[in-house]
Order: sequence, then structure tokens, then C-alpha cells
Amino acid sequence: MKERTHMNVPIDEPPMTPAVSISIIFTLFLGMLSAMVPFSMDMYLPDLPKVATDFHASPSLTQLTIGGFMIGSALGTLIIGPLSDGLGRKRPLCGGLLIFTLASIGCMYVTSVWELIALRFVQGLAGAAGMISPRSISTDLAKGPALTKLLAVLMFVNGFAPVIAPLIGGQIVRFYSWRMIFAVLAVLGVVMLIGSLCIKESLPPARRIKGGFSRNFAAFTTLLKKKYVLGHCLLQAFIFMAFFGYLSGSAFLFQRIYGTTPQEYSYFFFFNSVGIVLGSALVTRLVHRFTEYQMMRFTLWWTELSLVAFSLAVILQAPLWVTAATLFCVVSPIAAFGTVTFAAVLQRESAFAGSVTALLSFFGTVCAGLSAPLVGIAGDSSAVPMAATMLISQSLGLFVFYKFIRPEHISSH
Repeated sequence: MKERTHMNVPIDEPPMTPAVSISIIFTLFLGMLSAMVPFSMDMYLPDLPKVATDFHASPSLTQLTIGGFMIGSALGTLIIGPLSDGLGRKRPLCGGLLIFTLASIGCMYVTSVWELIALRFVQGLAGAAGMISPRSISTDLAKGPALTKLLAVLMFVNGFAPVIAPLIGGQIVRFYSWRMIFAVLAVLGVVMLIGSLCIKESLPPARRIKGGFSRNFAAFTTLLKKKYVLGHCLLQAFIFMAFFGYLSGSAFLFQRIYGTTPQEYSYFFFFNSVGIVLGSALVTRLVHRFTEYQMMRFTLWWTELSLVAFSLAVILQAPLWVTAATLFCVVSPIAAFGTVTFAAVLQRESAFAGSVTALLSFFGTVCAGLSAPLVGIAGDSSAVPMAATMLISQSLGLFVFYKFIRPEHISSH
């Protein structure tokens, strides 16, 4: 097998076909790992008002418990990614899960909102192992359409987290304190840690990046100098900025402008989440018929045109069902898009799977947070800023696709 050199470090070329048979149980385990971060964030959302009351804290200060978690997750990806390329997938994963569990236990006993913010940051930092490791392990075990299908299954499992997490959180606080949320997360951390200790290492020593953490961290510079990788990082940033515009503004759109109740809004959110899950499931059916590039191009244009329709519905103050239908079309392809984009770039940079996954996750997470203040710039009386933010972000993503990514695919064929 030929060798190639990255940063003067010899790396064995990974096999082009799956090296092992991947069981359904193992796939579900990887999916649960990848769902830990969204589950940790979404299950906690219904409890924010109670946290603010208990600590006599302002809503904005209480929301930092969410912001701190997201910042920790973003930074954690940049640490876990290089470590997993240099040390293997198993040790960083187990270390992250152990710290995540301890931080969750600590959150149960905090006495101030600042202690909760700090521990939530640590929780997000360590929980990033659940974001990085499943995709990196998938890249170690599968290539080509098999990798795309495996990533689609992970996204399918992951897609259930935003659907059920707020429901579970809401039921917990009906009968217990919000602190019980973190007891559940601690138990989840223990279960995932035990499972991670039982799995085999997927990245053998011969395929790891040698030279210590500083050399592994330097992979970021090498990767970002590549037009294709940079293009995918920017694409993640803009597309998920548009998607988080939906997450930040949809409650105000439906409840304040269209006058729906919180319960009615939850139905719209539920159906949109189901659309996201079905979108990821569709990829598993199409992966052998279309390339990642073709599916990426289709999902981008579908979302772009759907956003144009949604923007017109907002501006023209269309009936509720019209606006809801166009928004459903906007958000449904997001999981499918995430699957094919990750698969496309991981196929090319499989030797740096951990670092590539870290960069894509970091760009998507950090830039997604920028959409919230833009969406609410006009208060809760107009959804035009929401529509404009989403459409502009999506259009910038489409521009990046044709500027950075499409030429690379054309030149390779």
C-alpha cells in the first residue's frame, strides 16, 4: 500500500472499501454519541425560567448557561480533533466522556448561576468528544457510498435529539427540580463511557499523525490552505447560520406574529424536526444513485428557492399554513446536507478525519451563534430580519459552493 506524506509525516493510505462489518448496534451507539451535545442543550431549554428564578438571575445571564455550553463545544472540537488523529479515537473519547459526566454531576450541586455557567462550559468542552469521534470512527471504517450511508444513519439518530429532548426536559421539571436534568445527563455520560471502553480502537498506530499535539494541531493550518477544505468550512458556517436563524426566530414568528400558543408552536417544531429526520433517511436511499456533489448541489438549490418562497410569505404576510409549509421545505434538507458535505470532504482528507471534523464543526457552531442577534434586530414585531438573515446566509453558502467546491469536483473528473 502506498504512502503519502502530510507535513512530512508518513501516513498509510486508508482502504477504499469498508474494512469491517458495521453492526446496527454499533451504528446506533455512534448515533447516540453524536446526539449527546444537542441532547445536553435541548433537554435543558424548558428549564431556563426556573433556573433564573432559583438564582435570582436575569434572563440574559441565565442564557449564558446555553452560550457557555456552545462556546465550550466549539473550542472542544479544536482540541479533541487533533488529539484523536494523534492518539487514536478511543482515549480522547473516553477522557471527554469522563469529564462530561463529572461536570454534569457538578451542575447538580451548584449554588450560583456563575458556577452553572462555568460547569456548562466544561460540559460542552468535554462533550465535543461526542461530536468528533463518531464521524472520525466512521471514516476509519468505511469509504465511498458506505461512508455516506453510515453518516446518514448517524444524522438520522442524531435528528431525534431536538425532537425528544425538550419533551423529556419538560416532563422532568414537572415532577423534579431542574437539577434532575443533569442527573440524567450524568447517567447518559456513564452509559456512553462504558460503551466506549468496550469498543475497539478504529485508528491503528500506523495510521496516526505522529509528532505530539503541537504537530497535530498544525494540521489545521495545512487543511485550511486547501481551497476545497476551506470552502467546506465556509459553507458550513453560512448554511448553519441560516439554520440557526430558524431556531432563534421561529418561536417569535409563530407565537408573536401569527398568535399561536406555545403548544401549537411545538407542533410546528415537531413536524419540522420530523422533516429533518426524513431528509437524512432519504440519503441512505439515494447514496448509490447520486454522488455527494450532486446531492449537495440539489439540497443547496432546494433550500435557496424555499427561502425565497418563505421570504415572500413573510413580506406579504401570507396565511399561517403557507408560511409554515415554506419553512418546512427550508429546514427539512439540513441533515441531508450535513451528511453529504461531511462525507465529501472526509473522503478526500481521511488521514486527518478528526481535524477535518473539528474544523467543520467549529465553523458551523461559532457562526451559527451570530444569527440570533441578527434575527432579533427588529424585536418581535417583524419576521423580515429572520427571513433576510436566513436568505442572505444561504445565498453566501451557495456562492461559496460555486467558488470553492464545484471547481474542485469538475477538475477531478
